[in-house]
Amino acid sequence: MDQLSEDPLNQFLWENSLIELTEAFRARGLNIIPFTEATNMSVMFTPSLSRGFEEYFDDGWSENDWHSKALPFLTQNGVVRDIQYTTRDEFELNQFYRFVRKHGVGHSAFIEWHLSTKDRLILAIHRKIGDDAFTIEEETILQALRRRFQDIGYLMYHLSFSKIRGAAEGLDIVTTPAIFFNRFCKVVYVNHSAQLLLGPDLQVSDGELLLRRDTEKLQFLMREIVAPFSLKPDTLLAPFLIEREDKPPLHLRIQRLPDNLPNMLSAAVGVLILSSKVMPKVQDTDFLLSRYGLSVQETAIALHLYDGLSAREIADKTSRSYETVRTHIKSLFQKTGTKRQGELLTLIRNHQRVD
Repeated sequence: MDQLSEDPLNQFLWENSLIELTEAFRARGLNIIPFTEATNMSVMFTPSLSRGFEEYFDDGWSENDWHSKALPFLTQNGVVRDIQYTTRDEFELNQFYRFVRKHGVGHSAFIEWHLSTKDRLILAIHRKIGDDAFTIEEETILQALRRRFQDIGYLMYHLSFSKIRGAAEGLDIVTTPAIFFNRFCKVVYVNHSAQLLLGPDLQVSDGELLLRRDTEKLQFLMREIVAPFSLKPDTLLAPFLIEREDKPPLHLRIQRLPDNLPNMLSAAVGVLILSSKVMPKVQDTDFLLSRYGLSVQETAIALHLYDGLSAREIADKTSRSYETVRTHIKSLFQKTGTKRQGELLTLIRNHQRVD
């Protein structure tokens, strides 16, 4: 773990360190998962556990995890062995233990650590079927390992936050307002250009980004960015309009930040880019129909995307199912040779006639 301590934002070193710890404990595998709101984007595990975690999320075991009983022990002591909250009969008969045994996992021990006290993490060490449970004597080793991870977490947070601050200051140089948020959609940094735009119509309170109206819609779009299987990094969602009293409206775009690490190991996972420039309306749609061979329905959906509607909003507005709209959007990408929504919107903007 020495190399990881020197470069804790390195995905490759994290993967190697977990494998090395697995070998040191002669375990079935290790994983890192948050206390709360765990998704397949906020977990890291050794290859030996990959199939198990696929079923863990797909089959709903993440909502019925027996080891959630470990959380009070971890909050109090930082380390817990599964036999502290599991009887022999429960270990043999409980449905969750039957599920993990299917993937070669027996007894487990857990260590609490964190980058931020507001988002506690768990290092889980899973032994092989047939191996003895962790003993009270082994708690000394687990506590020592916890101290190592606490040190790494402290360093990771400050390095990650430093990267965010550097990106924010870089955007300030080109006077681009930016607001950075974490996996809970809480604001963690507002650059100077964005601070100048804060007011009754757009404000930050206790980490929450609040609008005079449409706050729920904005929070939904932010959750889309951090959700499992959402857009690729660097993809900009369609612009979101913030109406302001006695001022021109603000156009806001939301983007996931590029990062190889799971979002629980990053101080920020997304950024909101603000602009007061008015997006020109599309006057010429013939190029979409003729040059790219889009259907009338696909053209309409492309223009709705350009106007800032999400796929769900388009489905509601056009009385189509969400799945149908997503299928049309995939067809749009294929026919126009684009891979991301931001690329499609740029293509439309570059080929239009404006007012």
